[in-house]
Amino acid sequence: MINSRFSGSQAKTTDSIPLPNSFFTQVMPQIQDMAELKVMLCIFYLLNHKQEDPRFTTYGELLSLGSLMAGMGEEMLRHALSLAVEHGTILRATLDMDGKPEEAYFINTESDKEVIDSIKSGKLPVSKVKPQENIFALYEQNIGIITPMIA
Repeated sequence: MINSRFSGSQAKTTDSIPLPNSFFTQVMPQIQDMAELKVMLCIFYLLNHKQEDPRFTTYGELLSLGSLMAGMGEEMLRHALSLAVEHGTILRATLDMDGKPEEAYFINTESDKEVIDSIKSGKLPVSKVKPQENIFALYEQNIGIITPMIA
């Protein structure tokens, strides 16, 4: 568990993560598990920092995100992801990434449903949707947790 106390946001924070209104009106009332909420917020965080479409995150990216995994084991992560998929908040697809199956997670939107259908039907080759290196995950893997000051 992280023992550092939050010192507050910068007065002029420009780095924010948009959440759809439906997250607060439809998703949050369903969430009973704190790990599921934590995973959902981390997924929005990761997807917000991706530049290329389609936007998705992989299980490996989530597993490597130190701020998510602090105080959460791999079993808890899998359980939280399963709950989010069960509630319909996120969509899960298994992609063949360089000859290995990789779980990919998308936000449950019409456009992401179409992307998953295009991948499954072969219209969109997986080579076109490889996840890009996430600078925030790389930082946390190699240096440490991103503090508000660093962000």
